[in-house]
Amino acid sequence: MFSLIYMLFVEGGSRLSYRKPLTALPPSAFDLGGGFGNAIVGTVVLLGESPL
Repeated sequence: MFSLIYMLFVEGGSRLSYRKPLTALPPSAFDLGGGFGNAIVGTVVLLGESPL
């Protein structure tokens, strides 16, 4: 279990980027990559419109 977690962080950590997934748009059909930027924007818009 420890070796699996270690490999996850060591080899997978170099591929992580916090900026790209937060700002990229979702990919079109059958394309790789993309992010969830429009979901974050939509959530902010909905929260801004809701009355408190």
